Amino acid sequence: MDVKAEIWCDLDKHKLFEHYLDFNEWLDSEEAASERVSYGVEGISVPSKAFFAGDKVRYDQAFKEYRESRRHEALNERYLCEQFSDDHWFERNLRRFDQLVEQLEAGNVVPFIGAGLS
Repeated sequence: MDVKAEIWCDLDKHKLFEHYLDFNEWLDSEEAASERVSYGVEGISVPSKAFFAGDKVRYDQAFKEYRESRRHEALNERYLCEQFSDDHWFERNLRRFDQLVEQLEAGNVVPFIGAGLS
């Protein structure tokens, strides 16, 4: 009977750090300097790794905020809300995006690439 011995990498799940590549690169960049101060990881050689290992709960919260911010940016929240003086069209974009993600996860999306794609 083969029993796989547990190792500390599996127990503390630090291997999952690599799953957050875009967030980690952003957190280590100059763009996130003020956030590093607020998270208490400024002045550390690899702030993202220290934050991940030192306070996983706050790291996860910061990651969630980062992803939401990037999502709103990609879906043009600022532009739509400024142009139409309310969030109706932005909320519509959010719903459509969520529907697309659901269909992608279900395997129901087939990409079509036609004329005009260079």
